[in-house]
Amino acid sequence: MNREYPSFCSLYFALSENSLEESIKPELREEFEREKNNWLPRTDTAEHRQLDRRKPGIFKLEAEGDQMTALCSKTYCLYDSQSDTVKFSCKGLNKNQFENPMELYKKVLDTNEAQSGVNIGFRMMQNRMHTYHQERLGFSNFYCKRKLNPDGSTEPLDITLTPSQ
Repeated sequence: MNREYPSFCSLYFALSENSLEESIKPELREEFEREKNNWLPRTDTAEHRQLDRRKPGIFKLEAEGDQMTALCSKTYCLYDSQSDTVKFSCKGLNKNQFENPMELYKKVLDTNEAQSGVNIGFRMMQNRMHTYHQERLGFSNFYCKRKLNPDGSTEPLDITLTPSQ
């Protein structure tokens, strides 16, 4: 079962074809060609590719791969078998301590048990440099922005936000 959650600034999704263009239904091809430059970077010239790299408001490809495990907001792991590389994000933890992040993310997803990591750093206190070790619970599939149904699908929270008086 795939679980993908879009956030305000990013969207992760999987394609059944090799590219987005190949995924477009034939009856929607004309509309896609007409609208794609409003949503995606232009690829027709080197100049357009360079300009659109920094253009706000369009979807840019950050990474692609064969396997992805996204636990919650800003906590994902992506593996690309062609380059044998892993790109991952772990909010609040030093990334260099994890030897096999893909296994760790899959374990959290499969067992529903949060995992931790240790941050090691330096801090000045009373004009002296100190090292610290801080254990953080950084890997959880808890997602507080939506309600999780028993079948794994999600739906919006049934809350009403009102200004305080």
